[in-house]
Parts: sequence; C-alpha cells; structure tokens
Amino acid sequence: MRLPRWWPDSLATRLAVLLVSALAATHLIAMLIHSLSDMSIHPLSLVKTETRMLSAYRLVVEHPDAATGALDAMRLPGSYFTLGPAPRIDPRLMTERDAALARGVRQQLALPEATPVHVLLSEVANVADQDGWRLDIELALPDGRWLGSRHQPLMVRRSWARDWNYALPLSLVPVVLIALWVGWGTVRAQRRLAQAAERVGRGERIAALPLQGPREVRDITAAFNRMQDSLTRNVDERTRMLAAIGHDFRTPLTSLRIRAEMVDDAELREGMVQTLDEMSQMMEETLRFARDEHAQDRERAEPLDLAQLVDEVVAAQRALGLRVAWTRPAPLLCACRPLGLKRALANLIENSARHGEVRVRLAPGAPPHGASIWVDDDGPGIPPEMLERAFEPFVRLDPARHQSGGSVGLGLAIARSCIRAHGGSLTLHNRPEGGLQAAVRLPA
Repeated sequence: MRLPRWWPDSLATRLAVLLVSALAATHLIAMLIHSLSDMSIHPLSLVKTETRMLSAYRLVVEHPDAATGALDAMRLPGSYFTLGPAPRIDPRLMTERDAALARGVRQQLALPEATPVHVLLSEVANVADQDGWRLDIELALPDGRWLGSRHQPLMVRRSWARDWNYALPLSLVPVVLIALWVGWGTVRAQRRLAQAAERVGRGERIAALPLQGPREVRDITAAFNRMQDSLTRNVDERTRMLAAIGHDFRTPLTSLRIRAEMVDDAELREGMVQTLDEMSQMMEETLRFARDEHAQDRERAEPLDLAQLVDEVVAAQRALGLRVAWTRPAPLLCACRPLGLKRALANLIENSARHGEVRVRLAPGAPPHGASIWVDDDGPGIPPEMLERAFEPFVRLDPARHQSGGSVGLGLAIARSCIRAHGGSLTLHNRPEGGLQAAVRLPA
C-alpha cells in the first residue's frame, strides 16, 4: 500500500498522529451521540428548584398549621407547591434520569433513604417560555401527607464547543506526550540497531548491543548480536584455515621446486620452476589478502584529512619510481580506516602505472557521498562487458595490462574489498579519450 506524500516518515510521529486522530474521532462521535440524546436541566435551574424544595419542606415540617398559607405565598410563575393526602406520580413511570434527580433531592433535603421521593421530568406542549418541559416532585412528610411541587426548569443541550475547546485539548496533551515518548524510545533503539548493522556491513567489529527497550526490540537486538558473533567466528575460522593451508603447502612446493631444479631438460626445468613460482606467489597473495581483510575488520574508522592521506600515498608511489600527477586540494575531512584506504589507493595507482603517468584527483562527493577519488591512466582500457569481472580474484582480462611480472590478479579485488569496508564503492570506467578510470566514492 502506497502512503500519501504528506504522511510522516518517522515512526514516533506516525504513532502520535494516529493516536491524536483516533482520540479526536472518539470525541467527535461521543459529542454527536450526546447531541442526539435527551436534554438536561440547566445546573443553576436545578439548584434553584432544590433550594425552593428545601425551604418548603422545612416550612411544612416546622409549621404544619400554617403550611397551606405559607406554600401559597411561595408561588412563583412556573413554580408552585401543594399538600395532599396521597401521591399523584406513579413511581413506575420514573426513568433512570428521574431516579437520579430524586436521589439528588433526597440528598439535598437530608432525608432518610426510606423516604419516598417521586420525580417526573416530562415534555409537554404549550408551556410558555420554558421550552415545553415540566418537572414534578413530590415527597412523603413525617405526618403522612405528601408535599408536591411543579416547576418549569430551564433545559439545555450539551455544548460541542465546550467539549472541543476544553475536553479534547486536555485529553490530547498527555496522549501525545506519551506517544512521542514511547515512539522516540522505540525509534532510538531501532536507529542504534541500524547504525550498528551498517558498521558491521562495512566489516567493523563492534561491541554487543545492550538489550534495551520493548521485548520485540530486545529480541531483534539479541538476534543481531548472535549474527555478529557468528560472522566473526566464520571470518576467524576462514583466516585460520587459509593460514593452515598456506603453511601446509609451503613444504610440498619447496620439495617440488628442489626436484624441478634437478630436471636435466633446461626448457622443461624452466617451465616447471616458473609454474611453481606462480603457485607460490598466488598462495602468498591469497594469504595476504585474507590477513589484510582480517586486519581491516579490527581497524576502526577515524576522522582524518583525505587530502593528506592521498598525498602520503602519492608520495610513497613516487618514491618507488611511479609517475603520478596530483595536486593537493583543500582539506577534506572524512571518517576512514587509514591503513585499508592507503592500500586500496596504492593498488589502484600501481595497476594504472603500468601504462604511463597516473592522474589522481580528489573532490567532495555529491550526497550521500562524502568524497570522490579518481585514478586515471592512458592504457588500452577494458572491454565494457568485462569491467565488473576485473574485480574477481585471479582474473587477468587483458595481458597488455599485466606486462610487468608479479601480478596474480588480486590488486583490484583487494582495493574493492578495502573500499567496501568503508561503506563506499569502487567502479571502473573506460574514458572517452582513452584509458581506464577507477572511481572511488566514500560515504560522508
């Protein structure tokens, strides 16, 4: 399912938006239901009615002989009292709302629970200026008579604006804060895991991540720690195996060389010795490749000036007699593993130097890259369909690019391994004007 462009990308923000939307929808539905429900008595009107009932009740109880005249004197428009020998309201007609009003009257008058109190709120027609509502209240007196009353209360509906302006913000603030707190905590653990996975993907060895956060996050972190331990063991076992193979092969190769030297046929002897020398060199280069990868795993990235690092590599290659054109640019900081990066650049320069002058350039990279390094030569280039195969170990695609002895086809493989250990990339391109270009891109 494709999400709209305006939808937030952060997990914490998404959680907060979902909770706020759900809470707002809940309030909206509740207010809609409330607006369709029965009207209620205005609080001030209810207090006024209960106060008049209390006055009438005390008057009748304290002055029973003068009660009738006093009740007549308390008559107001829309409110009057009566005395009778029996109740006129059928308790079976009372609703839950009526029962709640009766409990409020009993509590206001401090009447015993056993005292009958009948309340009936009803809507009637043609009641002037009172929205067509009538409230009848009657209660039993201690002398056996019944005090009745009829009122025309002020009715109101529940206000949407009040709920929306007060109830919704008050409920949203803690929900949003809790959602953001929980979301950020979860995202922080996931971000830490993603950064650790990226470092492990570059070949770094990091300490086991702490098991923090919700159970699901702890389970993922524990699985990541187990995966890193397994990868580390596999790399160490491979390195030890290659070292053991190299050690075991030296003795039979030396024995074969001694026997080859004893061959009388000079041409045959020279071919055998050359083949054995190539085998020995391939074995040594393979072991060195494995050892260097193992060393790279243990080298930590550190911020350094790439311009100075490339300058040191170029100076070292020039000292070996290679022609390298290089103009040192302004300082360019980047997090790198200096030993691995130096070896990669040295291999690229040595590979290109077989074809004359090498040109090295360094410049800031376009995001998300932090820096770009180009190594150009004037050689014959490589067929386009073979540009990727050039990075495979022991591959010699063009004899013209390997005229100097000693190459076994591991230089580019080692260089790409070193660059990838930085989280970068190494690609080869044929230059339009001729020659080959090695393009190195390092992350910011």
